[in-house]
Amino acid sequence: MRRAVVLALVVASAAGQGGVKSWTDQLRAKDEDARIEAVVGLARMGPAAKSAVPALAQALADRSEAVCNQAFQAIKSIGPGSVPALVKALGDPDDEVRSGAAALLAGEFAKDISSHLPRLASALKDDSCAAREDAARALGRHGGAGIELLIRGLAAREERSREAAIVGLVVAGEAAVGPLAEALVSAPAAEAREAAARALGELKAERAGDALLAALSDPAPAVAGAAARALGETRALPHEAVSRLVAGLGGGGPLREGCIDGLAAYGDAAREALAAALRSADARPAAAHALARMGEPACSTIKDALGAEEVDVRRAALAAARALPAWHVSADVIEAVGARLRDPVPSVRADAARTLGSIGPRARDLPLRDAAGDPDPTVRAAALSALGQLGIDHEHAEDPDPAVRVEAVLARWRVRGGPGAEELGKVALDATAESRVRVAALSAIGRMGLAARDLDLTPLLMQQPVEVRRAAADALAKITLPSALAVRESRLSRKPSKAVDAALASLAAAQGKDGEWDLGTMTTGATGLALLAFLAAGCGPSDPPHGKTVEKGLAYLMRHQDDRGMIGTMKSHEFLLCHGIATLALAEAWAIAGDDRCRRAAQWALDYIAWARNPYLAWRYEPRGGENDTHITTWLLTALKMGEVAGLDVDPQAYTGAGRWIRIATGRSGRTGYNFPGSAPARPEHVYKSFPVEAVETMTAAGLWCRHLLGGDALSARIYGKGVGLVLAKPPLWSAGHEDHVYWHFAALALYQDGDASYRRWEKPLMATLDAARDPATGAFQLCDVWAGDGGQTYVTAMGVLTLLTPSRYPREFLTKPKVPAATRAAIAALRKAQSDEDPQVREIAAAACARLPA
Repeated sequence: MRRAVVLALVVASAAGQGGVKSWTDQLRAKDEDARIEAVVGLARMGPAAKSAVPALAQALADRSEAVCNQAFQAIKSIGPGSVPALVKALGDPDDEVRSGAAALLAGEFAKDISSHLPRLASALKDDSCAAREDAARALGRHGGAGIELLIRGLAAREERSREAAIVGLVVAGEAAVGPLAEALVSAPAAEAREAAARALGELKAERAGDALLAALSDPAPAVAGAAARALGETRALPHEAVSRLVAGLGGGGPLREGCIDGLAAYGDAAREALAAALRSADARPAAAHALARMGEPACSTIKDALGAEEVDVRRAALAAARALPAWHVSADVIEAVGARLRDPVPSVRADAARTLGSIGPRARDLPLRDAAGDPDPTVRAAALSALGQLGIDHEHAEDPDPAVRVEAVLARWRVRGGPGAEELGKVALDATAESRVRVAALSAIGRMGLAARDLDLTPLLMQQPVEVRRAAADALAKITLPSALAVRESRLSRKPSKAVDAALASLAAAQGKDGEWDLGTMTTGATGLALLAFLAAGCGPSDPPHGKTVEKGLAYLMRHQDDRGMIGTMKSHEFLLCHGIATLALAEAWAIAGDDRCRRAAQWALDYIAWARNPYLAWRYEPRGGENDTHITTWLLTALKMGEVAGLDVDPQAYTGAGRWIRIATGRSGRTGYNFPGSAPARPEHVYKSFPVEAVETMTAAGLWCRHLLGGDALSARIYGKGVGLVLAKPPLWSAGHEDHVYWHFAALALYQDGDASYRRWEKPLMATLDAARDPATGAFQLCDVWAGDGGQTYVTAMGVLTLLTPSRYPREFLTKPKVPAATRAAIAALRKAQSDEDPQVREIAAAACARLPA
């Protein structure tokens, strides 16, 4: 009946019986179906519905995704007659309306905006990032006068406007290269010249090579640096460009950094020149950095340089090998580094030992134990440090040099655990010890990180030899990690819960003899998930009543980590998901318990995650496989953020790529898709009918949690609030077809971080649902869940525990403004005071540490 009414109205409107006004009036109806009818009717009318465009532009911000999508279709069907109204909509107070209008102007109607170009240019200053960038795309696609306006936009005062202009010029493509090259050499403002260089680099504009070469002499260092980087991206004029870039390595600031990036991008074309630059004292450090950034193509150059006659060249090659990502270091480079353990020069032998320690598991078979008995104390100390990093136990006789004894303590602690921090603290605080020994102890304490969190080093920031103050400030900066400490304190202060304790007891009873929770090819993932449940309850490897259970589980994960850092087996289709969950467990164990074995394994596992990411985006099932999905990305991003919070090294580009994917996967309604925008959550094929996808917002909840992990603009976007509304509209239910622990878990995490108002609305139905889901006889959770057939009892029980413990698991705002544990406040106060120290290095170290402390 309703469909018949729609068709009748369409016919009537086409016959000139006032259909446009009827449909436009109906766009204001409260009933969603009525509004959908209206936009569908207007879309069928096509150009005849031109007068409805203003109302349709408003409908782009409709709370109904269906209305919004159909409004887009209606405006497209009306054709170029929509343009004036869309341009007018660029001034709408609603940023969703502005961005929607800009998106249409940048797409369907880019060639029909000739008389509106100045208005689009003014939109480059819009508060909405989407509106700015889509307006810029419209100008770029229009070409001609649009490109001229974008070139002017490069000189805008606001950086965000310049960024938008670059986006538009890249869209313009080849037509923008000439104007950009001219702006690069003649624009009065340095900001405009720098932006022009960046745009040419993004365009890979090889024919702009001459202009970029000329810009290397620009008086503004930022412009010269951007030109150097752009040359690498274009790979233009390789012979002349490489020569000029190598010459720039001896400089400083942005030019030097740009030359390093440019040379790394030239790859093979720059290898010989960089090999020669290693022999120049001025260029040597920067040349080593360039080789490290080049990655695998640099390995042959590094290997050759390791055999150079000049000591400084060999040391520079070792520095480059240390800076390479571990998975890029080739086997022949590792062998060549090992050969340097027998170098006649002690400093080279020490550097070789340090390099092997940084490479990771593949260096375990090299003769570091022999180096631990080297005649030179510096070499012995470096070898012991490497043995500890690699987890190699080594009995070392009491060394005559006290600084070497310090490294022996750290190495022993790294392999065996024990009271290493207290022992090193005594050395650092001993005013009668040599300054170099105290500095060595403080350096070792800094490398212990969270495990040394209880040491009071604040007295060392006052009235000490300057080298001791510097080392103390550096150590305090590395062991004072408020976010990780806040997580630990929150979990340890958890109030006992019978439901949680019973569930943990059932998990402990299900553990295998080797420490695993068996799930076939997904055993490492199941083991990681079970361990996360214990760690969420504040139970580390040495904490009763389940400390032994946790210790065995962590040991199982570490035994199943390969030389690349990957945990588990690739036999499982979901192996990257399993790896991410296991990595998160190791990172949390390091943060909660300070076990250095977990730190080392977690770091290697995080490195593997960084390597496995798709270039510029995120992750799916296959490492670097080109596909992305929100579920796996959420787990891996959580592991990366926990690693960062705990002081481990994390690739910042992983955050950029993950954030880009979440933006791509999230539609205008706020709904986040699984593997493309708006797509439904994943389901095993055999449960599609029994667990309908419309019952939950699983991927939207995961996307919201990702936005909290990413912070900044990811949370300020209006689209975030829409996602929250979608999730709150589908609360947890213990009802057939609605059981989804992944949904409940990620929604609880995101809504708890969102604040009390959101979490209270979610918590009441959540707790009722989880209570109904538990089996009171066993303490485990019932096998009623969309993924229970794959994950089994371990999955449902572990996820139930994690969700129950949401408030204590990650304390609110721990990512941005963590509550500082009392024991940490004195250290923070001392670091803030040290910003006024008379020594500039102490001030610099303290300032850098304070920059990441909570306000």
